[in-house]
Amino acid sequence: MINGIIFQRDDNRDYKGVEGDNWYLNNIFPELSEDFFGENIEKSWYDSDYVDVCNDHSFIEKYIELSKRENIKFRMLLCETDRLKPQ
Repeated sequence: MINGIIFQRDDNRDYKGVEGDNWYLNNIFPELSEDFFGENIEKSWYDSDYVDVCNDHSFIEKYIELSKRENIKFRMLLCETDRLKPQ
């Protein structure tokens, strides 16, 4: 099942897997993690059926816009797992 997208800072390393500087804007814009991110994405700490991805189009567009405004090179990883949430 395709669960959603993970944003990752593109640091030009050879390794291109899921481990890396993911959700990098949370440190720059704490309100992101306090609001939408904390309530809708960061749930795997509490529920092993979740994977920390986003499938909300408006939040994805906002993350892209803020990344470009901050001149941060990024990658969007499409996450497909066996986990049930989000869907």
